[in-house]
Amino acid sequence: MAPSFRSGSLIVAVTKQPRKNDVVIVTVDGREVMKRIQDLTESKVYLVGDNAKNSTDSNTYGYIDRSAVIATVVLQCSWPRRKKHHP
Repeated sequence: MAPSFRSGSLIVAVTKQPRKNDVVIVTVDGREVMKRIQDLTESKVYLVGDNAKNSTDSNTYGYIDRSAVIATVVLQCSWPRRKKHHP
């Protein structure tokens, strides 16, 4: 999910009804991945990565079952914080 989430970021995710544009953790082909919901129906979700050129997402594997959604990301914390450079 780069550039929205940096490697090593701490995230908080909760189980709740997902909505369009939510970032969710889903199980796809036996792996847990984070993707953004671009579209959803009553039983399916269409997922995209924020780094479109380097993302394997629903553009590759199509709509997935809504039951594959494990949790919705509600908070991100990058640690350690980047030090500001002062010349």
